[in-house]
Amino acid sequence: MNRLVKEKSAYLKHAARQKIDWYPWGEEAFERARKESKPLFMSSGAAWCHWCHVMTEESFNDEETISLLNENFISIKLDRDERPDIDKLYQQAAAVMGAGGGWPLSVFLTPDKKPFFAGTYFPPDDRLGRPGFKKILRTVSDLYVSKKEEVFRYTEKLVNALKREPFPPGEIKETGRDVHSVNDIIRRGKGKLLAARDRRHTPFVDRNIYTSLNAILITACLKASRILGCADAGDFALKSLEKIMELRLINNELYHSEGVRAQVEDYMYLIEALLYAYEATARSFYLGGADELMEICIAKLWDKEDAGFFSADTEVIGLRLKGIEDLSHPSANSLGIILLLKLYHVTGRREYYEKAERMLKVFSMKAEESGILSGYFYSALNAWFNMLKLTLQTAPGSELADAVLSSFNPYISVVYEEDRGRVIPCYRETCFEPVRGPEAIKKFISDHRYLSDLI
Repeated sequence: MNRLVKEKSAYLKHAARQKIDWYPWGEEAFERARKESKPLFMSSGAAWCHWCHVMTEESFNDEETISLLNENFISIKLDRDERPDIDKLYQQAAAVMGAGGGWPLSVFLTPDKKPFFAGTYFPPDDRLGRPGFKKILRTVSDLYVSKKEEVFRYTEKLVNALKREPFPPGEIKETGRDVHSVNDIIRRGKGKLLAARDRRHTPFVDRNIYTSLNAILITACLKASRILGCADAGDFALKSLEKIMELRLINNELYHSEGVRAQVEDYMYLIEALLYAYEATARSFYLGGADELMEICIAKLWDKEDAGFFSADTEVIGLRLKGIEDLSHPSANSLGIILLLKLYHVTGRREYYEKAERMLKVFSMKAEESGILSGYFYSALNAWFNMLKLTLQTAPGSELADAVLSSFNPYISVVYEEDRGRVIPCYRETCFEPVRGPEAIKKFISDHRYLSDLI
């Protein structure tokens, strides 16, 4: 057993029986590297990553590779789901070095945490144009020993490049069948798929509860409930949201997972889930929670000099990332713009609107350079131009409220008031005539998707 046996991450514990002298991410590994004047090897992956498990079987369980790592490096194992902030930083460093990105991420560091060589999956030996991992280990070790000063100079240039600019890594159609027939086909198809899956080896499952990932799925279930009329999905989402709030919000401190402080994705995805829960139920608990979390996030992660949210509240190699690119999930900063706009409409707090506007200005040039990798930023820009505020003077669950929530328009802010059997639509500082009746409000929403035409 190595020291990973004490970790909470299931992915890290899975490597605890390996003979590699793995460290988790932390100062202990870097302190030992400084004392022994050795470089570090860091492998970042996740339980769901197929090639991470392939590299484990081929290399991390290979005796020769184990000896090379234990003799010449201090080795770190990172769970990218547990520490997405650390993974994201070194993913960007790998992209700058021309190594692409993805998982497993294999990166070599100096004792001051600065990267100097990186890649993704390496086969054990040379294969299909890829250098073998054992060859990589020998070459990197020789380079570090014989040209250490050059390595350090290179890392300084690389970190300066990262400071200047973050680089991103590279309705059912008519079938002619009745609904019962289609459902029966789907049921039988699922049965066949499950039977085939059960003949294969059961995959390793990461059972950690991550705030950000759960919040994304909670929001998806709430959307399914309102758009598809799936009540079970809504009930499941609200129960899951209460569990996440109970587990991960402790004394006004939000956590990503047990013992790991929240990052910007945790705040933004959870705020989004809370706002969707408020729109579904009109419960002030959810709205108040969203407002309070946004306040905490601003206090901890807001860039007071240049606007936008940092990814985490601590620096690594002198950097705090503040990206706009959509990587494995929509950009938290782009989503943050939309959430600030929604909270402004619901709470009336002008500072939220001003922060959203500043973020749009600050990130506009970066989004233009990133192109399709910043797609969600343009959704935020669309929200700024076309956000429609609907004051629902009706009870949640009423036909009128359901008509609003089932009308697909991602740029709607909903606030509940005393039941008068009507909806008051407003765009910026202008309000329209109150609308009564489900069909009338559906038509109004459909006819007013592009409110910027009114400017």
